[in-house]
Amino acid sequence: MSEHHTSPDHSRLESFAPHMLDIAARALDLPPHVEARKQTLVEEVLTLCKKHGFSHPNELAISPDNVKIPLSDLELLADLMSELEHIIKHRELPNREGKEDVDDREYTIELPKDAEGVHILDDHGRPVVSGFSEDGFIIDHTGEMQIIEDAEQIVWAASKKGPKLVIKIWEVGWQIRDLHPSSKEEKKVYDFVVLSPRYKIDHAFFTHEKGELKVHPMNTEGEVIGRSEGYEGARSLLTIGEHTYFVATEEKSSRTHVYDEQGRQVNKENYDGIDYLISFEGKLVLSVKKKDRSFFVYPDGTLLEDEPKHGFEGCVRIPKVFDGKIYFFIQVNQPSRQELWTLLDHTGENFVEDGGYFDSNLNPTDMRKVGEDMYFFTAHSNFLHRLSQNGEHRFWKALVFPILVGNKCIITEALEGVGVFGIADGRRHCYGIFDEMYFLQAIDHHRFYVIAKEREKIVKRVFTV
Repeated sequence: MSEHHTSPDHSRLESFAPHMLDIAARALDLPPHVEARKQTLVEEVLTLCKKHGFSHPNELAISPDNVKIPLSDLELLADLMSELEHIIKHRELPNREGKEDVDDREYTIELPKDAEGVHILDDHGRPVVSGFSEDGFIIDHTGEMQIIEDAEQIVWAASKKGPKLVIKIWEVGWQIRDLHPSSKEEKKVYDFVVLSPRYKIDHAFFTHEKGELKVHPMNTEGEVIGRSEGYEGARSLLTIGEHTYFVATEEKSSRTHVYDEQGRQVNKENYDGIDYLISFEGKLVLSVKKKDRSFFVYPDGTLLEDEPKHGFEGCVRIPKVFDGKIYFFIQVNQPSRQELWTLLDHTGENFVEDGGYFDSNLNPTDMRKVGEDMYFFTAHSNFLHRLSQNGEHRFWKALVFPILVGNKCIITEALEGVGVFGIADGRRHCYGIFDEMYFLQAIDHHRFYVIAKEREKIVKRVFTV
């Protein structure tokens, strides 16, 4: 009996092919690391086309002979063109954090008896666990356990070179270690180590020879950056290309400024406050306050294109970049009503078509755009809110953001346990129920994984939509 093979789906390829390489050739003045990746992508696209007898992806997309090309090569070409389109549109590399070298295997990790204070890290699809039983412990995805004696606290920090352990040792101080430290690893001691909300090393406190306690910003590898004398305060680290920026206050100064990893001041103007650092189109953008108004500015003080010249009244909250715009929450005054939250972009447009306002008690803490909808969490609550552009506002109990896998939105919902559901075309499918949920991530266009707790075990499970 002959086997039946479905025809390859060329819809993704056709959506990217027209004139993309020509547009790429006209995309000039890109940051050096972005330009290098653009050139590599163009070369890979042309090489893949020549492999199958075509000189350009336009020819491949419309030729009847493309049915002879393996589906894997067509998907690879579509992915290359998609990344190229992102670079042209946003002038920056796609955020691949958590997606590079994704491990698509399943794992089960047995927890020690009476384990408590359990903390989970997702190392590109490899779960790593820390906690306390009789002593502190860490367990990697293979099940190998290390005992850490005299540990008061153990938390994970993500870095490009692999997971970092941030440990408070009883009557010693804080240390930063690799998951599998070498015998030669220098174990420096700090008075305190602070992580960002996304579990990345941000800064540390340690005492200088004169007995002064200073703040030292750190990169994600735990390396001290900035000036050697430290700062009165430091926060909000952001890496763009080869540079790392942070907000800090120097000694005997009431103003905050932005510095790079060498300790050089970056901002050219003074502001009443610098609240956030943002990577926008491959460039550094500051969210600042001046005379009770908020602005988005480049380091030289110029506003973003299409930004209202008078800025925004009130304080910006959790600005995030989605689809080439900076979205943010801000509190506004409504006649005869309390201050309310609304969601705007940097051009001043409301995310909701006819305007949308939320109770000031919601206090949003994080948000993510998934498909055409915006999802956000609020303080002191495990409720996830979904806001549609038509003004529809729903919320339910959940611990992680939804993801898109193909055309299906994958959500979690905390009922009796935590359910994982796929929603597409109005239909709802349950993939599994878990005791607790830690991570939900896409692997590719048709698979995703969860890292969860199941019957006193930490598990990673992979699903196909």
